[in-house]
Amino acid sequence: MTNKYVLIVTQDGESIDTVSNLLTFLDYKVESARTVGQTIRGLNQKPYAIILDVQVKHIDVREILFDIHRDLKESPSNNPHPLIFYLIDKNGPSFSPDIFKFNYDNTIEKPFSSSELLIAISEYFPSENYVDELQEDEKIIKQNCKFIDQTQAWLDNIKKT
Repeated sequence: MTNKYVLIVTQDGESIDTVSNLLTFLDYKVESARTVGQTIRGLNQKPYAIILDVQVKHIDVREILFDIHRDLKESPSNNPHPLIFYLIDKNGPSFSPDIFKFNYDNTIEKPFSSSELLIAISEYFPSENYVDELQEDEKIIKQNCKFIDQTQAWLDNIKKT
């Protein structure tokens, strides 16, 4: 069974809301961390994924990444690698490209919409709700295509007479 806990480390309320709304819908528990203490407590809960704002103020993001990688080296079998997503504002005042030397799974560029977030994380976050909705959408599309084909055949038949 997949660990359903996701930690988002940012002080950006809009990013927290967007991530929380989408992942809660996908049946994940989302906790936000705005301080070093909250981040440490969140990491101790061994999250499935960490969405990490690389420009968060008053938190040394590199130190967080060092801690994650140190824990993995010390007990790799007990600590599955959490997914790591970077929230990046490339035009932000404190953007440092050296952050990319650490292992990460994907980036999400700020500002982002729910649909952009879904595209960035969809292959990493299994969700029955998401799959069910896609299958339902596919059924509706097929029904509409069938209706359009029938309508076109009917119109072609009228043109012939």
